[in-house]
Amino acid sequence: MKRSIIAFLFLIPITLMAQSGFFKLTGKIGKLDTPAKVYLVYTGTRGPIKDSMAINNGQFKFKGSVNDPTVGVLYINQGGWGRTNPTNERFTIYLESGDIQITSPDYLSNAIVTGSKLNDEFRKHLLVLKPFDDRRAALLSGLNSLPVANRKEAAVLAEYKKLSAQIDSERYQEYYNFIKTHTNSYMALDELKTYGRKYPDYAVLMQLFNALSNEVRSTINGRAYAAFVQKQINNRENSSVYAAKLINAKGEENYIPALPFTQNDPDGNPISLSDFKGKYLLVDFWASWCGPCRRENPNVVKAYSVYHAKGFEILGVSLDKVKSAWIKAIKDDNLSWTHVSDLMGWDNAVSKQCGIQSIPANLLIDPNGKIIAKDLRGIALEKKLAEIFNQAM
Repeated sequence: MKRSIIAFLFLIPITLMAQSGFFKLTGKIGKLDTPAKVYLVYTGTRGPIKDSMAINNGQFKFKGSVNDPTVGVLYINQGGWGRTNPTNERFTIYLESGDIQITSPDYLSNAIVTGSKLNDEFRKHLLVLKPFDDRRAALLSGLNSLPVANRKEAAVLAEYKKLSAQIDSERYQEYYNFIKTHTNSYMALDELKTYGRKYPDYAVLMQLFNALSNEVRSTINGRAYAAFVQKQINNRENSSVYAAKLINAKGEENYIPALPFTQNDPDGNPISLSDFKGKYLLVDFWASWCGPCRRENPNVVKAYSVYHAKGFEILGVSLDKVKSAWIKAIKDDNLSWTHVSDLMGWDNAVSKQCGIQSIPANLLIDPNGKIIAKDLRGIALEKKLAEIFNQAM
């Protein structure tokens, strides 16, 4: 009995360590020695932590505690001159409960992390993202290689922004893929936050969050993120567009009217929503720099060619800032319908009025000026228009 009690007492520190998020980070970086120092910055259980330690024969060790798995940053300065020295090496690492080892024969950039599944996932994901980072670096290098005068040309800048947006779109698709395929990983929660800042469709974000494991959702950061997203959803539902219940409890149509607006077309002529009364109108929110928008445009062009003669109209609302890029994209994508913009980017007055948080997005308005559907893309748009115009697909 006494032996069992003693054994139990020895287990207590281990159990507490796992529950409280205590970590031990042990490092061996080549043959670095004093006065070299390593610095660790992270958010611990008591707030921001900035720790440092001398390196002896390449070795160092940190201990600490975190509420949830937390991203930390290691810095090494060979002269021990401080964390912010521009000559420092830098290395990002997840800190989580347990023993984590980091080793390298020479530099932090060649370090290998063991003892942490989360860091394994993190390093693999960085490799997936690297080609996009390389493409962006090459794109920027190409721009900077041009004479200064050419770099400022509208057409050059428009092309740069277009290609940059395409790289961004493809890169962020990898965040989405990770979230969908790593539902048991805490890192998926961090990826969801990153993805959501780029594509803040809160209904979609909540669906992605709810697909995560209960263990991930129930973390401190998980609960906080869920509360944040739900608050945004509630705010949208209280707005003029998101408050719309397109079908009520009885299954009857219960549409709301679209709010009136006026913006200028590329020639400076004012175009109003009321100009399209009596038509089925798709208000299409897009931008020349938006890769997903440009890839969706052929579907919209197809729908317009089939149903325009039957009374279907499209009003493109651009979130561009550069007029030349906007006009060029209209021409390049063969968007032969009416277009408007105030060239204010994400501050476009119509998009803000309609609660648009990500693009591509659209609202389908009936001949009486009421919103009857939103975010119809690809086959969904074709099906809805076929239903309206009684035409088999």
